Amino acid sequence: SCEGKVRLDGLAPQADRKKLAARISYIPQVAPHFAAPVREVIRLVVSLRDLPLERVVASCRRMELDVDAIAKRPFRHLSGGMKQKLLIAIGVAANADLLILDEPTASLDVEAREHAFDLLTEIKPEATVLLSSHRLEEMRHLIDHVICLDGGSLKFEGPAQSFLARHALSAVEVNTRDPQTIAELNHWGFSPTGPDWFRKVVAIDEKVALVHRLNGNAARIENIYVRDLEAIVLPEEETTNG
Repeated sequence: SCEGKVRLDGLAPQADRKKLAARISYIPQVAPHFAAPVREVIRLVVSLRDLPLERVVASCRRMELDVDAIAKRPFRHLSGGMKQKLLIAIGVAANADLLILDEPTASLDVEAREHAFDLLTEIKPEATVLLSSHRLEEMRHLIDHVICLDGGSLKFEGPAQSFLARHALSAVEVNTRDPQTIAELNHWGFSPTGPDWFRKVVAIDEKVALVHRLNGNAARIENIYVRDLEAIVLPEEETTNG
């Protein structure tokens, strides 16, 4: 259990709700079921936030949303991906001091996630972003500090790159028919995965060294395939400042 108080620049969420609401933007994982048409949702946000309409429209374009085409459609009738694109576009356009993201790209395809990453990285530098995520892809693109929780216990707190290097995993796959190379791969801990294919999963900070070692057998290797996995090895409790 935890005890404490949450403050934003000394302001309390309950007592100073109106002041804080104007400074916070929230992008949920599950979109609300607004019955209002898209144009009314945008108009409401523009009015409450005193935003230029063109800023919101420009953010929508960056997410490849045609506002004119969907303006009359009820928000709740949009596809899951379109809802999330619109919420991201509006959330970024709000120019908030604190942006809270709950699994922001969970319902987006690969291309849409790239657009979202590009847009989110352009948030004003002085803004704070709190991101709740199970996607390492989001971590690599959007954050610089990690708090890793498991069952309510703190497992890591520190720089994102340190966390990824030590605890994120990569798969290295090698295609070869050479008996000598196969023997070396077995010695290095590779496992066969198919005809002439061998695989080993390593921490990201071991990946480059392993590929460099494999280059010594380049003449006997037909192909090397390296990819980062959406998986981590949970650390023991660990905090770091560097």
